[in-house]
Amino acid sequence: MPYIAQADRDKIDPAVETLAHEMARAITVNSSLVPVLRHTMVAVVGAIKIVLQPDFVLTLQRPQAYAAANALATAVLNAAVTRGAPADGTFLGPLNYAVTRLLQRIPQIKVERGDWRDEFRYWMSPYINEALMLAERDTLEWGIGAAGVFRDVLEEYRERVKKPYEYAQAVKNGDCFDTPWHTKAMSLVDARGRRVGYAVAMVERSREVTGEKETPYFLRVSEDVGTESEE
Repeated sequence: MPYIAQADRDKIDPAVETLAHEMARAITVNSSLVPVLRHTMVAVVGAIKIVLQPDFVLTLQRPQAYAAANALATAVLNAAVTRGAPADGTFLGPLNYAVTRLLQRIPQIKVERGDWRDEFRYWMSPYINEALMLAERDTLEWGIGAAGVFRDVLEEYRERVKKPYEYAQAVKNGDCFDTPWHTKAMSLVDARGRRVGYAVAMVERSREVTGEKETPYFLRVSEDVGTESEE
């Protein structure tokens, strides 16, 4: 999981930033996100594999990115040392964090550069899916757990980034599901009735909700959220 201690994040973040800028420059057309992300992730994991197995031979598809990829691998391993021997898989959490942050920083940088208008659009999801699935396949036989990290990162990315985007678009443009049971966005409102976000409701098909952009119901969020109630 990517939720590592702040001290470990501080070791990794500068290397993530350098590599994210290198990758953002290399992504010249939208579809090039796939090979750039795929081969850079393989380079990072390959650099880790070399430390764990010095006789390992890594074939680079993006040699121009290796210096930054190797720096990130070194940072990940440095963060892992506080957890125990990297050979025991202690680097996998820091690696998850590094990849998770790269997936967010690359589009942020592309927007800052004026290359992209938005940090997330639907087309990014299939490209990211494909890139990480290929990186998973490329590293699966290496036996160090990195392929599993790519799978975990992708699943969490879908949950934390893609799914909220899809519900926002369903509210904006209209839903397209009318199966007997389906999910539907439900507004979260504060005590003054202001929408502060959305929750997801599992609803049965009915005249009241099917075809609507969101449910006619809402959840009220207490202003005391985060405090513990006394029994």
